[in-house]
Amino acid sequence: GCDVQVALIAPECLDEVRKRYRSLFSGDTRSERHEFCGRHKDGRIIHLENFATRLQFEGRPAVIGSLVDVTERKRIDEALKSSEERLKIIFEYAPDAIFLIDADGALVDGNRAVEKLLGYMKEEFIGRRFDEIVRLSPEDLSGALTFLNQTATGATTGPTGLTLTRRDGARVPVEATAFPVMIGGQQMVLVIGRDISERQQLEELKKRALIQIDENIEQLAILNDSIRNPLTVIIA
Repeated sequence: GCDVQVALIAPECLDEVRKRYRSLFSGDTRSERHEFCGRHKDGRIIHLENFATRLQFEGRPAVIGSLVDVTERKRIDEALKSSEERLKIIFEYAPDAIFLIDADGALVDGNRAVEKLLGYMKEEFIGRRFDEIVRLSPEDLSGALTFLNQTATGATTGPTGLTLTRRDGARVPVEATAFPVMIGGQQMVLVIGRDISERQQLEELKKRALIQIDENIEQLAILNDSIRNPLTVIIA
């Protein structure tokens, strides 16, 4: 067996640490690096990183190692992971379509709203060029490419109106805004597209309602004149 510093090791990690040291002493492992839960002298549980190497000392196998307290690093890593998970959820379930486009014009990522807007699953559009997957009229496509090129130079552009054609042939009016972003050292463009079909329908209904109101007012005015001048009606 091996004499492990039991007092430094949290009970739940003790068996794993002993197993690793036995492997070192037996020669199955020459060196290793691992993390385990340690126990501070004040009773707190801390995270330790162990660097251990097997060697010969006075003719006998021995292990030399060093311990580093990585509790703070662990806390930061877990907080970062939690933050990334929250951002991923927000990205995936955002009601607006969110595209990420690289410097070559290829779609790097997109959320569920993109799938709904385009009619393609994510695995079908990732890696394909924007102008291949986002079907626009020649006029809108030219404007969209200019829009993206301006953003790539570092300027936020939009909102601008476009009409794209879904995979099933349906035409969808979209309001798009683009932002320059840096991810992993690479300049990219983040595009947020909003389906404004309902807004346009409401605006059309409002326009029709106003026209109808004007017509009704005009008819009421004629009727009012007729009521005030009954002789006109009789003569007519």
